[in-house]
Amino acid sequence: MKGDRWLLGRIFKLILPHRRLFFFAAMLLPLATVIRLSQPAMMKIGIDEYIAPGEFGEGFLWLCAVYGLVLVVDFFLRYAQSYVTELMGQRITYELRGRLMDHAETLSMPFYDRTPTGAVMTRITNDVEVINEFVAGGVTILAADTLMLTGIVVLLFALDWRLALLTLGMMPPLLLLVVRIGAVLRKTYGKLRQSVARFNGCLQENISGMSLIQGFRAEAWAHGKHRRLNGEQLEGEKKAVVYSSFLSAALQLGENLTVALVLWWGARWISEGTLTFGVIVATIDCVHRFIAPLDRLLSRYTVFQQALAAAEKVFRFLDVKEKMPEPATPRDLPGGQLAIRFEGVAFSYDAKVDALQEIDLAIEPGETVAFVGATGAGKSTLAKLLLRFYDPTHGRITLGGVDLRELKLSDLRSRFALVLQDVFLFSGPLELNISMGRPEVTARAVREAARAVQATEIIESLPGGFEAELGERGAGLSSGELQLLSFARALALDPEVLILDEATANVDSRTEAKIQAAVDRLLENRTSLVIAHRLSTIRRADKIVVLHHGRIQEVGTHGELLRNRGLYWHLYQLQFGGKASRSQNISGLATGSISCHSAGY
Repeated sequence: MKGDRWLLGRIFKLILPHRRLFFFAAMLLPLATVIRLSQPAMMKIGIDEYIAPGEFGEGFLWLCAVYGLVLVVDFFLRYAQSYVTELMGQRITYELRGRLMDHAETLSMPFYDRTPTGAVMTRITNDVEVINEFVAGGVTILAADTLMLTGIVVLLFALDWRLALLTLGMMPPLLLLVVRIGAVLRKTYGKLRQSVARFNGCLQENISGMSLIQGFRAEAWAHGKHRRLNGEQLEGEKKAVVYSSFLSAALQLGENLTVALVLWWGARWISEGTLTFGVIVATIDCVHRFIAPLDRLLSRYTVFQQALAAAEKVFRFLDVKEKMPEPATPRDLPGGQLAIRFEGVAFSYDAKVDALQEIDLAIEPGETVAFVGATGAGKSTLAKLLLRFYDPTHGRITLGGVDLRELKLSDLRSRFALVLQDVFLFSGPLELNISMGRPEVTARAVREAARAVQATEIIESLPGGFEAELGERGAGLSSGELQLLSFARALALDPEVLILDEATANVDSRTEAKIQAAVDRLLENRTSLVIAHRLSTIRRADKIVVLHHGRIQEVGTHGELLRNRGLYWHLYQLQFGGKASRSQNISGLATGSISCHSAGY
């Protein structure tokens, strides 16, 4: 775990951009301290000089008026301090969450492969809120209460040194207790943050997979997991509450004992004529004012421990350097279509099992290349490497003869569009889901793309049309409608290379026909990589690459591969049975090379 000084230094760096608000709040502290400490002093004067002698004349009225004015000023000072510190805390929260989200968007896919979604959500939401609570209600209050405690000690000695020593003699045991239990609280809150992250991850999974849970009648299993993690969080909270409640009760006991001692000894000294009743009242008021900030310091100490535990995780997340490396001097690429080359490419997700081995493949500009093979053969991995979600373990991939690692990521990915089997739509306007907020994708381009894939009818049937507000993941739309919208999104970007990863696996025949009718017109002169299990969709590809256990097993056209009676022929027979043998006799089925846009879509 990081040291407290290091963590506090990082937290105060968050405050620096808002130092004007911080210093304004700090400037109010001395005035607020004087205003609040003047109240017990005025009580002492009022009792000893006016109430005890029975003097209720003009002087007493002036004292009451000044005391009332002090209370009004105290009110406005408290309001100003609270407003300024809360405003500063909210601004810091806004900026910190923005930094965390910006940072999250730069992290590489390997990081997300091993990091639960709930943990990232907890960093950006819960942990930031804990830091905000400390900044808004901790830093300035800590300074204010420290200054107040110092002032109370001075005032106590000014009132009567004997009562001052009696009062302060009760404090060391309480402070020792705070320090001892505070160390335990720090560890408790650290474990609690981990429990919260696990609970949030479970909650996110259960909500996202609710249809699966209900469909398999797995409610009991899901509830059991949720209940176990919820129980872990409850146990952590209970442990923290036990310690913090004990400390709060101990402070209250200390306050009551101190007041009792002041009354006991004060009564004796009054009888001896060495003390006035006003001094006792003022001292008891000081005791209450001393314990109140000490109690707040205790609660702030609890928040402080929570904030340090949360800050450690937030800053550890911000310090993650797992980003796809960018070249110091990026290479430029010419416009238009470029050849893609896989040269001795090997890749492993876990450095143990190779997902790809010795891949050598050339994809010419404007060519349609289909990738087939069993699940886990490496088809989707090739697409991920092309987009540089990962880098090859060995070998290299080039675009126009330039290694992808020598290109700026944004330049590389701007040349590709990806259509996946599992369509993801964001909540918000439908038009923004197609343009993805890219300024170069105009409203006209969005509408032309939708019209081209015959999605206009679907869109216009929605309330608001292109401005329709979609629910999470496009709730309410069928899988076919979602696929059409994702295809429109890819076309609106007008990419040079289109990657279709099982893009029609969940599309009904009527929707697939719509896509096929639009592809011939829209995908001319575009390089296409088609990943498919359904072999009927890639018969007319210029080249079919058959993958098996991460290696290229066969390459050829549909007709050539059937005549070779290799792995592709076996895959084809598994899907079509006797139709496969008849297909071999239709030599013209796929022997002719066609343009890339006729990839069977």
